[in-house]
Amino acid sequence: AEEENDEDDDDELEVSEAVFAYFCEKNVLPLLIDSFLSRPLSPLTLEDDNDDSGDEEWWNKDKKNDSLLDSSSLFSGVSWAASVKSQILQTIAMLLLNTSSPLSLAYLLSNNYMNELIMGMLPLSQWREEALDEMLPPFVTLLRGLVMKLRG
Repeated sequence: AEEENDEDDDDELEVSEAVFAYFCEKNVLPLLIDSFLSRPLSPLTLEDDNDDSGDEEWWNKDKKNDSLLDSSSLFSGVSWAASVKSQILQTIAMLLLNTSSPLSLAYLLSNNYMNELIMGMLPLSQWREEALDEMLPPFVTLLRGLVMKLRG
């Protein structure tokens, strides 16, 4: 029975390594992060009031500083709902936190994608309260898990 368990564990490891290889081959992590950080191609109203004067200024300043808004982004102009962004964060967390190989984790973290994600989430004031209620728990889970993974 113990030998059968070892075989099952080996099979599971092979499957997870194959899935990881597929994700790496298809460059899924940068696509997920790019989709999370995508913004619509028009000024956003951050609050539900009629004073839109600051929006255009915010948009122009932000557009100059945002390298993700170039035309090479697959998701340029897409604005995802908070529930979709929450799912994206959960998917990123599953990908990173279920990586058993230190070499694989180093590969995923080596391309600055996670830094882009973290800096794209900040400042939190850019998000509506309802969006934060949905996105913050998986974001905190991702950060906590990443810290624990790096420590251990």
